[in-house]
Amino acid sequence: MLASKLLSSAPHIATQQALLVLDLQNDFVRQHGNLFVSNTADFLSLIPDLARLFRASGEVIWVQSVFEGRRPVVNEGLGGDTVVLEDGPPATNTPAPKGLSKKQQAEQARQSLFSDDPEAFLSVSDKACAGRRCCLPNSSGFHFPAPILAAIDPNEDTVLVKSEYSAFETQGLLLSLRSRFVTEIFVCGSLSNASVYATAVDAVRHGLSVTLIEDCLGYRSSLRHREAMRRMADIMGANGITSRELMEGQDFVAASPVLGQSESSLVTGIEEKIGTLGLSSPNYQNTDGQIATHHSNEGGADKPQDILETSQRPVDHPEEKDVRKPQDGDQSVESPSPSRKPKPSQPLPLVSSPGDSDRIASGDSRILYDLAIPSDSFQRLRDEVEWQKMYHMSGQVPRLVAVQGAVAQDGSIPIYRHPADESPPLSPFSKTVDEIRAVVEKELGHPLNHVLIQLYRDGEDRISEHSDKTLDIVRGSKICNVSLGALRTMILRTKADAKKATHSSPENARQTQRVPMPHNSLFILGEKSNMEWLHGIRPDKRSEKEKSKEEKAFNGERISLTFRHIGTFVNPISYTIWGQGALSKKKEKAGKIIHGDSPETERMIRAFGQENHQSDFDWDANYGCGFDVVNFVTTPSLTFLPAACDKPTDLRIRLALTENGIRYEIPGIKDPPSNDEVDTKAASPARERQPSLLVDSDGSHVQTGSMAILQYIAEKAYCRIADIAPDPDMKVDGLTLEERLDAVDELYEAWTTSSDGNVEQVAGKLSTFNSLIHGKLYINGKLFGVDDCAFWSVLREIVETKNGSKMVEGKFPLLMGYYSRVRKRACVKQVMDEMAAASR
Repeated sequence: MLASKLLSSAPHIATQQALLVLDLQNDFVRQHGNLFVSNTADFLSLIPDLARLFRASGEVIWVQSVFEGRRPVVNEGLGGDTVVLEDGPPATNTPAPKGLSKKQQAEQARQSLFSDDPEAFLSVSDKACAGRRCCLPNSSGFHFPAPILAAIDPNEDTVLVKSEYSAFETQGLLLSLRSRFVTEIFVCGSLSNASVYATAVDAVRHGLSVTLIEDCLGYRSSLRHREAMRRMADIMGANGITSRELMEGQDFVAASPVLGQSESSLVTGIEEKIGTLGLSSPNYQNTDGQIATHHSNEGGADKPQDILETSQRPVDHPEEKDVRKPQDGDQSVESPSPSRKPKPSQPLPLVSSPGDSDRIASGDSRILYDLAIPSDSFQRLRDEVEWQKMYHMSGQVPRLVAVQGAVAQDGSIPIYRHPADESPPLSPFSKTVDEIRAVVEKELGHPLNHVLIQLYRDGEDRISEHSDKTLDIVRGSKICNVSLGALRTMILRTKADAKKATHSSPENARQTQRVPMPHNSLFILGEKSNMEWLHGIRPDKRSEKEKSKEEKAFNGERISLTFRHIGTFVNPISYTIWGQGALSKKKEKAGKIIHGDSPETERMIRAFGQENHQSDFDWDANYGCGFDVVNFVTTPSLTFLPAACDKPTDLRIRLALTENGIRYEIPGIKDPPSNDEVDTKAASPARERQPSLLVDSDGSHVQTGSMAILQYIAEKAYCRIADIAPDPDMKVDGLTLEERLDAVDELYEAWTTSSDGNVEQVAGKLSTFNSLIHGKLYINGKLFGVDDCAFWSVLREIVETKNGSKMVEGKFPLLMGYYSRVRKRACVKQVMDEMAAASR
């Protein structure tokens, strides 16, 4: 069954997090510095604890800025600001003054790329800085202060020097993160509207998840800080967390003492699409006597306790810029010993569950247990749902989803709009989903016509904190989530401005509640709770030994069904939209759907951001008029038909598609024989008779044969992600891409036709690639290309034979290192797991 194949082909990939500490240099943190950032004093002492936390199970990267010349504050290539120098949303572009010559207009445009604002410290002119230039090479202001120097571990950490605002403009950082499987970065430092902002822009562009450590960001203007944070949340989808939440929520380091922060420290929440760090089971404190303390269970906590966890955050308180490790010749560095969490002798108890008298969120939310649904609902859903792969600009998301709903006779369907660039197509309610929907409807007392279904493969899958967007949700209705499978914990956190919280009023500080959701439970989120609180599920990084039986049930898998009552509808046939969230409230006057970038799209996305941040969100003012925009698309997939009996060619094409984030599907045809059934050495004639095919979604273009397909992928990737995809027109050692792919085919042909065990016959062909890779990471240097995908798939065939491995290791140690390096890439692991699952 296709659904089962798809489920089994979603592999688990172990990824890492990294902490980026930006520009905590003397010029910014010392009162005599050339651009003193006063609030850095509030969090400088927290940085060593954060570094120890990440060092235990991730990467720590310290970044310094150095001035080498004026840098633009506008990104000419991508458009938009590199530094936020406005106190609010940017004004629309104004036309150039009339009467200027072309030369004058060009000079005006050039000058507009730079700024003499002091916070644009890498852009300001010599005249404007008046002898107080920041971050001059080898100046005292360039160096780290003593507390930061002491926090750097020269054996474990990376120190990076940049001359641009973004740390990713430094050669080697992105490659370093990718080689370590880092997919999430946590950013702190200074300035929030300069280096932090520019780094976040590039990180998201490269497909990394970004979380800002809110109380560890330096700023000089609170208005600019707020505007930068707003853009990073609403436009980039960055998430936010506090240092205390990190220290309490991590499981790979023992919790540090409570971290305080000064009253002068401004925290602005960043809540949207990107996930936060892992969740453990610390000893929570009783808050205001309202919630009982956490009970231990010597037997391993087989059942949830009848209490709810809640907490409040505290309120009292230069030429070479490549990635490098600190050297002995650098400034003196003293590294504290990292504090590591001891292994527990028994599973940690579950987070406590709410009792009847406990108040969840704003009081209009609740959780029910033991729903009257079929006992085999989990397995039935797993088998019957048409699971879809999800893609973002960075490639495939390792979680399977589906959307179902009520379909009218004329094909009209409910639509739920939210900040995303893609959504799966809606299908009619399946049998089991419809049975569950009926039970939930009876409990709520109002209709439910839309459901988002998600499969969490294990504890590391998560959904970031957010408020549901109520543009299309019928006002006054409730949002509910049915949990089937392994127990996961819902995290509820008040919005940053909830009840206009101030740092001087502890009772109004941001609160956090943890609500465990066991198998066959129903969590009901009230309208007021959704307005005042954020909700999400954080990754659980604990080992299996630390988890309870409920958390390990169903092999750690969880199926989540989020039901909503939707009041906005679209007709895919007439391409019209109407209802609560549309301009036209009546079907008879339905308007045409608007796609793509438009002023209306910008207004709607901005309104989504306001709802995510404001606890007193004005629905009528922001949503009342309605929008005919559908901001996401249902992106069609390419169709890939693998060559018959030719696993290496199949592998090379899958690697190229996956590495470059190109969505594809393989039709549900009979699986090709496994290597046990077919000798790959006899595959060449079959390959010629039935070549690989790659078909566009509309069937208008068909690429035939691996050579044409790989060249097509190379062109497509370079157009989309030119900064990390090699130029297909570039020659390497005098060879074009076509010639390099021809050399791979010649190597493969020599290998498949060589006598059994006589691997020496391919040594001459391998020497060509040994020369291509000499002194480089990959064939194209630091960039991994389709030619690498092609060559590695053949090299793998050779290395995995006994004689081949000995020959390559003995004659071509460079190629053996290359083989191991590529094998560790995330895309390789993903594709290999998918192919292994498909052959079972």
